[in-house]
Amino acid sequence: MSIEEIKTVAITERIYTPVKLTPGLETAFRDYERDRRRRETVFGLSLGAVFYVGTLPLDWMIVPDVRALSLVMRLGIGLPITLALILLVARPTCGDAARQWAVCIAALLCSLTITVAMARSGSPVAAVYLGGNLVILGFSINMVPVGTIVSAVLCCAISAIMVAGAAVSAAGPPGVVTTYILLGTLLTIVCVFANWCLQNERRRTFLTLLREEIRLRQISQQRDLLERLAAIDPLTGLANRRGFDAMVNGDLRHAKAGTPVCVAMIDIDCFKAFNDSYGHPRGDDVLRAVAEAMAARCGPGLRLGRMGGEEFAVAAVGTDHAALPAIGEGLCRAVEALALPHGRNSAGPVVTISVGLAGSWTTGSPLDTGRFFAIADEALYQAKRAGRNCAVVTVEKALGAGASVPDPSLPTDMATCTAPTS
Repeated sequence: MSIEEIKTVAITERIYTPVKLTPGLETAFRDYERDRRRRETVFGLSLGAVFYVGTLPLDWMIVPDVRALSLVMRLGIGLPITLALILLVARPTCGDAARQWAVCIAALLCSLTITVAMARSGSPVAAVYLGGNLVILGFSINMVPVGTIVSAVLCCAISAIMVAGAAVSAAGPPGVVTTYILLGTLLTIVCVFANWCLQNERRRTFLTLLREEIRLRQISQQRDLLERLAAIDPLTGLANRRGFDAMVNGDLRHAKAGTPVCVAMIDIDCFKAFNDSYGHPRGDDVLRAVAEAMAARCGPGLRLGRMGGEEFAVAAVGTDHAALPAIGEGLCRAVEALALPHGRNSAGPVVTISVGLAGSWTTGSPLDTGRFFAIADEALYQAKRAGRNCAVVTVEKALGAGASVPDPSLPTDMATCTAPTS
């Protein structure tokens, strides 16, 4: 459901307008309300049980002739059943229908036990004491969450019990039945309307929270999209410098001390001359083609990004240094195989690249990436001085305690090796 649809359902200028939910939203609303309604019902029934027992001393003072009957009705019948209903409702598996049935049974049982005891009393105060049913009525509707239809039926039932008790009470003063009919009717109307407004407000609150949840989710998705776009080069679709650094730093954070690491700086040979001869649109086509060729060549564990202009970079964390010459040579041959004409390339008649690779080992402390890129950049210049369309590998001597010993088959201590050209 969209935010606008929720706004249409939730927002109304009139407080009396009902909030009608779609079947799907109604189900979501019930799921959202289930645990809270269960807790409110347990609290309401528990509080009602305390008042139910707490008013027992009033029976003894106001209607002492039914003291024993009131004691039996409240402590022998009403309280045990109410406690059993509280235990039932407290179960997480208790459904909404069972919960509302429990509320109705508890309220009717409380009303019946009090009414029966007062109806048997000969005291003229007993008929007035039946007005306690009005308290039960209001408490059941407002303190314990039930549906509007259920609340209407419950109010009518409690009012009928109260009026019937007053009618059969021999000691009731004249007019008490009529008075309780009027009071029961008025209080029923007020309580049912209050319950109806409360149910509407609960639905509006749910829709407002749902709308904000959708809005926050959209904002989060837009933020993630912007972060991805900010890390991607729009021309080639590769990671830009920001995205490349983030990927490499993430790999380094998960690497153990002594893990081999490599950065390769890549430059398209004589690319400025290509743009001057063929134009920038053709230069953009070459950038995209070179990026696709190198991306296809890079296997798992190799990070490829565009640093800007005609410069690219590859990073490898965990790749053995013995594979670096083959990686550099493979990238060179992949681009050369595109056979993109380049009449002003000193390395050949087609577009080619030069690659400088710097190898080292992690030491458990943050890697000096600036120095590392500088080493790779120097290796790149060596590749250019060697005639371009080739790769130069420079591997540092292992540094720090716990670092791996360099492979003796590779040159170390800032020595280099050059991959052969075709």
